[in-house]
Amino acid sequence: QRIFPLLLIATTVGGLFGALLAATSVPLLGVDGLMVVAGALLCLSVLFYRPARHAAPEDSRCIECEYAVPRFEGLLGGFAVVMSSNYLRLIALFVVLLNWINSTGEYILAAMVVEWANGMLDGADSPAAREALIAQFYGGFSVWVSVLGLAIQALLVGRLLRHVGIPRSLMILPVLSTLGYALIAFVPIFSIIRAVKIMENGVDTSLMSTLRQALFLPTSRETKYEGKTAIDTFFWRFGDLVQGGVIYLGINVYGFGISQFAFLNLVLGIAWICVTALIAREYQREVSTNATSRPPVLNEPIPDTTLTPGRPFEIPLAPDTFVDPDPGDVITLYASQANGRPLPPWLVFSNRSETFSGTAPADAQTVEVRVTARDFENLTASDTFLIRV
Repeated sequence: QRIFPLLLIATTVGGLFGALLAATSVPLLGVDGLMVVAGALLCLSVLFYRPARHAAPEDSRCIECEYAVPRFEGLLGGFAVVMSSNYLRLIALFVVLLNWINSTGEYILAAMVVEWANGMLDGADSPAAREALIAQFYGGFSVWVSVLGLAIQALLVGRLLRHVGIPRSLMILPVLSTLGYALIAFVPIFSIIRAVKIMENGVDTSLMSTLRQALFLPTSRETKYEGKTAIDTFFWRFGDLVQGGVIYLGINVYGFGISQFAFLNLVLGIAWICVTALIAREYQREVSTNATSRPPVLNEPIPDTTLTPGRPFEIPLAPDTFVDPDPGDVITLYASQANGRPLPPWLVFSNRSETFSGTAPADAQTVEVRVTARDFENLTASDTFLIRV
């Protein structure tokens, strides 16, 4: 749970350095030279496979390596796993729509980049110069995408997972993309298209990449290694295939332009939002029925506290008030009144320092406070105590 954001930070850092390399090396190496460099880097990554595998901590290695025979065997076993679960069918549709919308956006951007490059050449017919201009644009574009993705991954993703939760965070990219393509449909300007694609790709490579992996946390081993593989390969590329066919028909049969393709993405984005809402509901169901995670445990009951009227105060909770029996699980604390209402204005709770603070009111009163500990699967434990003034 905690390692997902870190892994995606590494992914984004690699993307950033790759984009910087491409942007600065095009004049020196050309497109063909960059392809050779990319191939060499890919071969270099193979050298880290065995050390990475052996670096797994002892506690994370296989304890009982005899697993049950999968329900579906054979070449199409992964597809059978996907089709047997409503949750996986929705994720597959989610991935198809994500890639369809994103790839159509890439086509819109590419068409505008070619038009921009031709304008920069001022009518001169120079394929080499056009190629260099386009390559430099995409190098700079990729740098901005990587910088945005790195910032989101490092500063926001972990906080979103802890405080907003996976189901609601999943809605962020569909809503942003839909609004972005609505803007492009009515104002098809190159600078707007570039900004929307930087936003879309940056959020996709950071937040959405993390969430797509996290959706499989509460599922079975068979789902993780059979169904997920089918979704990440076939259904992902099926989105590309559908997009290619639609682009072909749109250009050659219906004469679509930039605005029409952006409007199509707007319609697809609305469908994507609906599918995401269904996945969020199914995710909660999967967590409640399949999660092997254990809920937090109240380890040290919170004692009642008496305050002096009109005096500032701090009430720190003991560090081990709540513990989680699952190694590596993250607990977040929330506080409210025992009846579910928010805390009174004079009483503030910081879940970062796990401390109540404020200035006691002048009049005598008693507040019953409930502190709730919640983990990543939304499993909870709570305790109530009294604050008397």
